[in-house]
Amino acid sequence: MKTIIYSIIVLLFFTGCSAPHISFNDTIKAFELTRNNEILLTQDARQVFQGRVSLPHISIYQYIYKLDNADFIIYEQAYTHPYYIFDKNIDVIVSRIFPDYNVKRSARIGNLYFYTLEPEAHTYILYMVVENQNKKLLKIMYSKDKSIFDRLLHKLDKNAQFADLKLDKNISNKHCHLFIKSKWNYKNILFTDLLKQEGGGMRRAK
Repeated sequence: MKTIIYSIIVLLFFTGCSAPHISFNDTIKAFELTRNNEILLTQDARQVFQGRVSLPHISIYQYIYKLDNADFIIYEQAYTHPYYIFDKNIDVIVSRIFPDYNVKRSARIGNLYFYTLEPEAHTYILYMVVENQNKKLLKIMYSKDKSIFDRLLHKLDKNAQFADLKLDKNISNKHCHLFIKSKWNYKNILFTDLLKQEGGGMRRAK
């Protein structure tokens, strides 16, 4: 029995270590794709906006980064509060947080999910990668610049590709808040069961 438990622990440890991760490195001012502590890909970016959304049992930090080619990357980190976790699969969460878009998952590699998002007006396409960390933290990165996400995806799986949607018309927005397309609000959190308490015990929300 001890041998079985030990084998499971070792398997989980190495599985966690081999999972790819995305993050922003403030020291070198660049996004990084890493796996097994190895940097697979970097993308230089300059922060131009930072904001925060506070809702019951969850906090969302939102950033806008400008690229050298004048395009932008939006990066959001959604942290659940103590004793709470996300209760839905990632496809459902993305669809509910981005209700104005037709969401199509293109690939899943470990804990990274790749999506294309197209509004009903078919005026542009967003490309997205979501990292799920134990249902406690979601990292969401998206942009109209497809080349960045192609590089991310192909670094992990050369045969994977994004869903074939309409061409990006490269419509630009003039105000920072217009770049953030997610809709984190009380309705999404409280009435669609996106979160649940860990362990099933009743705890007073802080």
